[in-house]
Amino acid sequence: MADLQQYYGLSAFGLGLDGDADGEGPAYAAILASQLPASSRTARRADPDAAWGPEAQLLRLVELDVRLLAHALAGGKGSQPEPVELPSEAARRGDLLASAARSEAEVFEALKGAFPGMPGRSG
Repeated sequence: MADLQQYYGLSAFGLGLDGDADGEGPAYAAILASQLPASSRTARRADPDAAWGPEAQLLRLVELDVRLLAHALAGGKGSQPEPVELPSEAARRGDLLASAARSEAEVFEALKGAFPGMPGRSG
């Protein structure tokens, strides 16, 4: 609703989503929502990378190319540069870390149940 208010100046009452038959209705709201710009909260929720516009995503690739060129000119020593993480990649990494922490806790609890004298976790 906030995006419809921000980008189109429409409220739930104006769209008829409050049960009033005078508004445009849910179908009209769905059409407007599907056409929200990439910078909207709705679009970023569906695709976290939409928070970065096309210019930022192209700049990310140019920056990587410059670092790769510098790496090559330095004789290719050290580790090869990696691209800056996109928002979706950072979120995925965070999800994986959280999942690993949950799995570790589950394994520890299972072992603790099987071996009651097992010492506590160190952190």
